[in-house]
Amino acid sequence: MCRFIASIFQTMVTASTCGALILMTLFLFGGFIIPKTSLPPWLSWGFWLSPMTYAQIGIALNEFLAPRWQKEISKGNTTIGREVLTSHGLNFESYFYWISLGALLGFTILFDAGFVLALTYLPAPKMSRAIISKKSISQIQEKNGSRSSTQLDNRSTLGTFSKATEETKSSGMLVLPFEPLTIAFKDVQYFVDMPLLHLSCTGDEKERFQSEKASAASRYYRSI
Repeated sequence: MCRFIASIFQTMVTASTCGALILMTLFLFGGFIIPKTSLPPWLSWGFWLSPMTYAQIGIALNEFLAPRWQKEISKGNTTIGREVLTSHGLNFESYFYWISLGALLGFTILFDAGFVLALTYLPAPKMSRAIISKKSISQIQEKNGSRSSTQLDNRSTLGTFSKATEETKSSGMLVLPFEPLTIAFKDVQYFVDMPLLHLSCTGDEKERFQSEKASAASRYYRSI
């Protein structure tokens, strides 16, 4: 029955709301909350349309018509089991047990058939969907694929660097996150724009100043 309700009301809000109302109605007319004798005559049809009615009739007759409930009471020519059934409005004959089983089987087939038909013929609920071309989909998939591959490469690089860092923590050495390169140069002339100092120096001082700058440049590049 729950599957049948969900196939009819295909959205979450309508299914939960209408399903709760239907189940509450079936329980009210099932003869347990409100006995059949307490229902007005114009609502007696609800008692016979509820599947809970036949389940309760079958269980009650199977229990209270058992031999352990067949002791007669002092008042009236009746048994304890019949008295309990009469007080709850379920004083039916024993063959109603098989009628109840048949009714429950019929309700099961009816709800399953309704479930299949609803899924077959009822349209799906309308939803707002964007229309996109196949070319755009392929471009989006290519972008997502390149992004995922880049992320994997970055993760592998970071993982390698973190692993190397952990390994060298004990030795006290620093691990660079890149491969160091060696630079070799020859006869590099390095000049600094200092016009006032350059004009005040003589020829020998200029050569010495230039050589000092060249040696400073060599020390600078070696430190790199």
